[in-house]
Amino acid sequence: MAGLAMTDTRPTRSKLRALEPALLRPRLKLPPDHAALYDEADGPGALLDRLVERRLLVEAARLLAYALPPREAVWWSCMCVDHAAPADLPVPERQALDAAEAWVRRPDAENRRQAAWAAAAAGYQAPGAWAALAAYWSRPERPDDLRGGRGVETAVDRTIARHTPAERAPLLASFIASGRDIARGGAGRLAPTAGQRAAGQKAAGQNGSAPE
Repeated sequence: MAGLAMTDTRPTRSKLRALEPALLRPRLKLPPDHAALYDEADGPGALLDRLVERRLLVEAARLLAYALPPREAVWWSCMCVDHAAPADLPVPERQALDAAEAWVRRPDAENRRQAAWAAAAAGYQAPGAWAALAAYWSRPERPDDLRGGRGVETAVDRTIARHTPAERAPLLASFIASGRDIARGGAGRLAPTAGQRAAGQKAAGQNGSAPE
């Protein structure tokens, strides 16, 4: 499947956090015939590989939501939402994404409050609002607090739900590739979709500017 490398052979240390099976079970919700993976996989990277190999892409995305450190997880949710957002993304949701990214860059109390207000303004339903909620709930100084992961998981789930069933597996593949890149220390950026590029070109033409 395009965008999914089974195993990364580069010697870069992964940022993925090991979580106890008792914490993973109610969050990943693996099908019963795959439940042995909770105990068999040697670390979060190996578990992610096994989930991808078995095409459990939804579950692999859930693992990233909780195993990435808080700031990296919120950033990942922003990359996913932004990549798959419609060209006419409502302004309040865009502002919620911006607030979540601002918190990632400077995770202080003021940016946490701004993220909470932006999530409320976006209506608590849109994927971008959940990215902002994830920022508000996250506590980098409390790695055992997984509420931020719940926000990240929901942001990604609702992003996928905006698309047809046929579109979802390729999107999840790109999201997982992004999460893996972030776990290796990369930015996890995803290219704009065709619809976003077309909208950007149209807007640039209307403004009298050539697209980059």
